[in-house]
Amino acid sequence: MTTKFMTTTFNWRKSIAIVTTLLFQSLFATSAFAQTGPIFTYHGRLVDSVTNTVVTGTVNFLIQLQSTNSCLMYEEVQSKTLSQGVFALNINSGVGTTTYGQTQSGYSFQSIMSNTNTLNFNYGTYSAAAVVPAHPMPPAAPCTFTPSPARTDARKLIVYFFNPSDPSMVSWEPLPVQTIGYVPMAVEALNVGGFTSASLLRFVDGAGNPFATTPLSNTNYTELMALLTGTSNLYLGKLDPAVGFTGNLSGDVTGLQAATVVSKLRGTPVSATAPVAGQYLIYNGTSWTATNGSGGTVTNVSSPDAYITVTNPTTTPSIKVNVGTVINTVAAGNDPRIINSIKIGDSAAGGDLAGTYPSPTVAGVGGKTAAQVGTSVADTLAATNLNTASSIVKRDASGNIAVSTASATNFSGRNYLFYDNTNTNA
Repeated sequence: MTTKFMTTTFNWRKSIAIVTTLLFQSLFATSAFAQTGPIFTYHGRLVDSVTNTVVTGTVNFLIQLQSTNSCLMYEEVQSKTLSQGVFALNINSGVGTTTYGQTQSGYSFQSIMSNTNTLNFNYGTYSAAAVVPAHPMPPAAPCTFTPSPARTDARKLIVYFFNPSDPSMVSWEPLPVQTIGYVPMAVEALNVGGFTSASLLRFVDGAGNPFATTPLSNTNYTELMALLTGTSNLYLGKLDPAVGFTGNLSGDVTGLQAATVVSKLRGTPVSATAPVAGQYLIYNGTSWTATNGSGGTVTNVSSPDAYITVTNPTTTPSIKVNVGTVINTVAAGNDPRIINSIKIGDSAAGGDLAGTYPSPTVAGVGGKTAAQVGTSVADTLAATNLNTASSIVKRDASGNIAVSTASATNFSGRNYLFYDNTNTNA
């Protein structure tokens, strides 16, 4: 379904006449809306005003939507092959090259047709089309559109065209500006207060279908806002204490408000019988129960002698080691009883020692008497490498020994030299 907007007939410079019609496609008439948004259709016919012949061939069109204060809000370039001079431009249909649309401005087609919100346009993201000659460019400075309080602002539709087959055309030519008034702006019906239906709070059933419900009252709205901002008195916040609730709690803590009871520990029941002093909470395999006991197997601590003293042996034992210098005490490291125990006394020495302490004498070494040890030492000291009777023989510096007579049953060795009593080698 389409709705006729305007029809105009006029003479145009460059010897071209044009008849234009602006149509607006119904929002729900075509599937194109689901992909690109609402579509404007701009119809016209190009005629040579001198020869009255229609224009044929490919013609380029530059289409702009501007606000009342001339902010460029939307722009695209389309190429059409004309037959009998007739053309139809489906604006925002996706068939042209969008040089300034939602991708560049951030605003949907519905948004730029809405008179609800202030719109700020920055042309640093503008993307010119690759056509010859270059088409008109938007201003470099940003532009802001602020709707009037009455929200009845119109839009300006500006269309330029260029016929590449006409050698007399050297630049883009503008067609008369069309005004899109507020009343036929069916695009605004897509929004509620400037918001699309997807941005609004809706009520649906389990299948996602909308259903009617009673409207929110002012009280409902106030409470909803209080809930969102964390100031509601009807609900607890995550940092609020657990006060003011009703009904029984469940789990390890049960009971009503102000009368809660820890009835379980990690899911295991706790006996309802209250404990008394000195009892312990013990798990008996079924529940936690208050039971008499010390909490362990040690019932008493004692010492068999006086070296250790035990205080409070059955409740809180305190053990003390008795250190001192008298009998039944443990000696300290510097106790004179340890230092002088081998120096002072009249006990007899034993082993290789003889006599009494503190002045024993050496009676022997390894079972040998002192006299034997003394003789052995004297004989050792008297050893010589000379031919001396009754002495221990030791070698000289060259490792040799000298004897007067040597007798043996057998000799074993090499290089033996024998001399007679005249010291002649025999």
